[in-house]
Amino acid sequence: MGSDEGSNNETQGADGAISAQPQNPPIGGRRTGEWAVAGLEPRRDEVETTELLAAVLTSDNLRTAWQRVKANKGAPGIDGVAIEGFPAQMWTHWKDIRRQLETGRYRPSAVRRVEIPKDDGSQRPLSIPTVMDRFIPQAIAQVSTPIYEPRFSASSFGF
Repeated sequence: MGSDEGSNNETQGADGAISAQPQNPPIGGRRTGEWAVAGLEPRRDEVETTELLAAVLTSDNLRTAWQRVKANKGAPGIDGVAIEGFPAQMWTHWKDIRRQLETGRYRPSAVRRVEIPKDDGSQRPLSIPTVMDRFIPQAIAQVSTPIYEPRFSASSFGF
């Protein structure tokens, strides 16, 4: 990759800014230049990842994610925690889960597998994630979708 190309072949200016992307202020992290002053210049993707994770973990984003998961209802996952019991579970375990997310150690739970009947009398397998494993991806999607969705082709349908 040439020095004037970004990771997605966008053209970069002399200041390292990618012209194809909107220039948004950092979301809770230092600006790249501030890191340099401190002698801790991270890679560009590390800064972006830190800023995205900070945006995912804001109270407003998490509250909206919970409202959407709650509105979708759904059955309990393998842990048996229903939508109604999730707030208590989250308050009990959130510090540890947040730390796992921040350190890249979070792993989703196994899914509960059930069979549901089809119109023709056969069965269709269905995987049911835990409420936590619906909540976290929802929070991530709320931040990442507005960033990446505009980059997809109008004829791209997700596969």
